[in-house]
Order: sequence, then C-alpha cells, then structure tokens
Amino acid sequence: MAKASTKGSWAWLVLAIVVVIGGLAIWQGNRRVPGNPTKALELHGTAEYATFPGDSIRIGTFNIHGGKGDDDKVDLERTAALLDDLDIVALNEVDGDLFMRRNQAGAIADSLDMAWVFAPTERRWWHDHFGNALLTNVGLNSFQQIALPGTQHEGHRNAILATFSLGDQDVRILATHIDRRIDRQVQLAKVIDLFLALRAPAILMGDLNTRPDDPQLTKLLSSPDVVDAGTIDSDLPDRRIDWIIARGLRPVAAGHVDNDASDHPLVWAEFAAE
Repeated sequence: MAKASTKGSWAWLVLAIVVVIGGLAIWQGNRRVPGNPTKALELHGTAEYATFPGDSIRIGTFNIHGGKGDDDKVDLERTAALLDDLDIVALNEVDGDLFMRRNQAGAIADSLDMAWVFAPTERRWWHDHFGNALLTNVGLNSFQQIALPGTQHEGHRNAILATFSLGDQDVRILATHIDRRIDRQVQLAKVIDLFLALRAPAILMGDLNTRPDDPQLTKLLSSPDVVDAGTIDSDLPDRRIDWIIARGLRPVAAGHVDNDASDHPLVWAEFAAE
C-alpha cells in the first residue's frame, strides 16, 4: 500500500513539473522581444533591373496593418493590388514567418514579381514575428537594419537603410516605422540625423507617426535641400503621418490612395534625378 502511494506521489510530482515547464515555455514563447539588430538581412528573389533604366522612379510607403482591411480580414492580394505600379515600396507592420504562416512581405513580393528584404523588429514564438520590409524591382547594392532607441517592453522599432542605382547615381533609402507614444521624439531625432548624414540623393520614407506641425519635422522640411514629396499631392491630408522626404532628387508626381486594405493610405511619389 505504501509503495502504491509513493508511485502516485511521484506521478503527481512529474505532472506538476511538466505543467510548470510547459507554462514557462508558453509564457516565454508568447513574449514579444526585440529582433536581433546585428543580424544580416537577406534579399529574397531577383529584381527586374540591376540599375533602374528610366529617367524617373516611382516609390511608395504603406503601413499594411498586417494585411488586415476595413472588413477585419487579412487579404494580401488586396494589399498587393495597390502596389502594382511601384518600383520600390517600403512596408510597415509586416507579419513574419510563424509556424504555417508565410512572411507577408514574401507573399506580396511574389505576387508582384519583386525582390524583398524583411527587417524584423520583434520575435515571438522563437520566430521573426513582426517588422518592416522593402520590396523592389531594382537590385539593391547594399542593405542593413538599424535599431532605433526605445524604452518600452513592446513596440520595438528599426529602420532599413538600402542603396540602389538610378542611372549613374547611387540613391540611399531610409525606410522606417516610428513609435506613436513616448519614444516617438527620440526615434524621430535619430532617423532625421541618419537621413541628413546620408550623401544625397537620399530618401526618407515610412510611417513616422508624426503630424506636419511637429517641431522636429518642421525644422527638417525648412532645410533648403530637403523636399517633401507630399506637397505636390493635390489632395494632401492635413493630418498625415506617412511621409516621403528626399534630398538631391526632384519629385515629378505624388499622391496617396485611400483604400480598404489597411488603416493607412498608400503614399507614393515619382522622383527624377536633379
């Protein structure tokens, strides 16, 4: 009788240990932790052009909201349809690989026959869970991720710095998504410093979560060599937060597309070399 009782006690102890370990694993896996900012990014697919052959190039920035539209459904084909006439596009709020789910940047890029690079800002369930991406029809000469400063346990942020060739010029792109809460100002300052340090021509684009009246942005746009492509959008939203800003390039067209594929508009601009 004593032996049976001892075996029962051991069984309960083993079960308790399994439950505790399982609970810790679930807790650990479910946590949103920063992506690895030193991890080398990978360019997937093949761009159509090594050097862009035209006199001007169309770029865009789009916070895709995880592909979730007004109807609360994820439809990446609907997202991709908005990007069909762009040569380079920055994407924010992109879901990465997770078990049976494919990286959203890869799925969108494949449907458009574009190359792509994904820069994870967060890991979850031991996967690169969430981040920013760059889709391109033009070969990238270089690309890297840059971590942005932050104080929060969630909402980690980064930027993608890449270069491509437009004619005989190398153009630098800084694509990012800035926090909308307490870290916004310090991240915005970091991004502006990075942008101004780049040799022109250079483009800053993404969801800056910053209105036109922000003092840091106002100061940047007052610089004589900086141009806000949105100013030639005939129907420019007053309270926009998605931006395309350039140095050393001339905007020849720009606009935004309100849509049902995201909670953000698609913002685009066409640039020619100065």
